[in-house]
Amino acid sequence: MNTRNLKSQLTPLTFILIGVAIILAFLLFASNSSPNDCKVGDYLKVRAGPGLNYDALLFLSEGDRITLTGAKSNDWLEVQTGTGVKGWVWERVLVCR
Repeated sequence: MNTRNLKSQLTPLTFILIGVAIILAFLLFASNSSPNDCKVGDYLKVRAGPGLNYDALLFLSEGDRITLTGAKSNDWLEVQTGTGVKGWVWERVLVCR
């Protein structure tokens, strides 16, 4: 196929369709997560309360996903794990969208 035939096939409609496909793919990806969905940026402990003086309930590793409940105390956020455990984590080790 020579370049003249290729250029004649790439009409403005082709570029519009490619753009629409990219936008739809982005929207589909973005709709699968909410601003409250986070993943662990480092190894951390989920604690019973908002501070180091509270017992560790469980440990999470990098990449584990958690959901913010909306509660906050200083630099600590209340979260819920995928298994349903609620606890507190230090906000600086989370990656949220």
